[in-house]
Amino acid sequence: MSRSKSKIQPVPAYVEAVLPVPLRRSFTYRIPAEFGTAIKLGARLKVPFGKRTITGYAVKLHSELPADIDFDESRIKDIIEVSTTSR
Repeated sequence: MSRSKSKIQPVPAYVEAVLPVPLRRSFTYRIPAEFGTAIKLGARLKVPFGKRTITGYAVKLHSELPADIDFDESRIKDIIEVSTTSR
């Protein structure tokens, strides 16, 4: 008798994105509910950055805010768009 163990992955709530800016780090954004199941690693994202909107890429997904985030959660901005088309 074979038991299948299905692991239900939690829907990610936060994404770390790399952006085309002269800083060597990733930035954390909140994932709105409508994008929760569409976002995957490597997905192209439109995100707010300062006063502009730029395109970045998802490099890590989190179901909870990482413990090493050293700023107020209320300052985390939502992603604007997820590109689901592949080239």
